[in-house]
Amino acid sequence: MKTLFKAVILIVILSTCSGLNAAESVLAGETPSDGVKRIMALRAEFNEAIENHDAASIEKYIDSEYQITTSNGDQFQGAPKEEVADWAKIFKERPDVVYIRTPDTVEVSSYYDLAAENGKWVGRWSSSEGNVEIGGKYFAQWRKVDGEWKVRTEVFVGMYCNGSGC
Repeated sequence: MKTLFKAVILIVILSTCSGLNAAESVLAGETPSDGVKRIMALRAEFNEAIENHDAASIEKYIDSEYQITTSNGDQFQGAPKEEVADWAKIFKERPDVVYIRTPDTVEVSSYYDLAAENGKWVGRWSSSEGNVEIGGKYFAQWRKVDGEWKVRTEVFVGMYCNGSGC
């Protein structure tokens, strides 16, 4: 009886400490390496949607509990549809705007259905006063929801601004 009890305790401890979520992901066919590749592909698609000013398709990348800290320190929290509306407004106000996020690293948690992305970002547009380029560093937290990776949190730090209006 003691041996059975110890075995049950050991299974509970191993399940808790060894990354049950990661094990579930592996069983579902995704390794952490697969997750990194998928997130990198999603980031490229997200960048392409911005480049094409396709606000509607941005919704599929955004988590239902999305939060953002913008390059100047403003913070917002909203649903994917609110984020789509914000992008549509940006695209209308700045017809040639583009933002590119370039990941330096993406790491998938071995325990939670979460991932961390770090990189550099740049935004460019023109105005009646001239061209603007801003950029800096960013961090994104991704969360796996119903088998799909979604951006839950993004923090952008503006490190430079060149051009008119800076």
